[in-house]
Amino acid sequence: MPRRIIHCFRAPLGGVMRHVGDLVTAQHGMGLDVGLITASNLGGAGADKLLRSLEPKCTLGIHRLPLGRLPMLRDLAAYRAIRKICHALRPDLLHGHGAKGGAFAALIGHSLGVPAFYTPHGGSLQFNWTSTLGLVSLSLEKILRPLFTGLIFVSEWEKNAYDMKVGLRGKSFRIVHNGLWETDFRPVTPRSDAADLLFIGELREVKGVDIMLRAMALVAAQHVR
Repeated sequence: MPRRIIHCFRAPLGGVMRHVGDLVTAQHGMGLDVGLITASNLGGAGADKLLRSLEPKCTLGIHRLPLGRLPMLRDLAAYRAIRKICHALRPDLLHGHGAKGGAFAALIGHSLGVPAFYTPHGGSLQFNWTSTLGLVSLSLEKILRPLFTGLIFVSEWEKNAYDMKVGLRGKSFRIVHNGLWETDFRPVTPRSDAADLLFIGELREVKGVDIMLRAMALVAAQHVR
């Protein structure tokens, strides 16, 4: 079993941050040494607070540097900085999250001879080959695929989308669904007019909140309970 694990991801917020935080908590509880590499220019005070709460569990440290969403020349400087961090920390395993984190994990893992795993978290899989951004993003995914030791998906949809748009090509993978801790639950007394509806996610167009609202309006117009 690897004893020293580094998670690399761009945005320290939203579902990716929650996912990585859960992994850090569980892996630290197993007695493993864990470190994080993430963006310093994203997330604001909320991300700062979340990362501070993980500091006692990250024995390999939390390392932050400027990272952009799209591929850019500045990524070359980021690559050199992240490689220097990983070379000094001597991890047994790199785990990249999202397209940018996965790219760094693949390239640096290959350079240092360290196994690299990848969890897309949607990322490039939200695009199609028909758009310019999709063509660039998915082409990079194809180029990087051979460098991964394996892939870890959080849902069946994610695995199917990756296979359809990039191609698993016999690459080892696991589907590990996101979970909840006992501390996530608390008793709630619903109001008398409460509806059985819950949305959890960032308010981004890709989440389809507009579709949900239009669907609710249709249901309400038809007086369906």
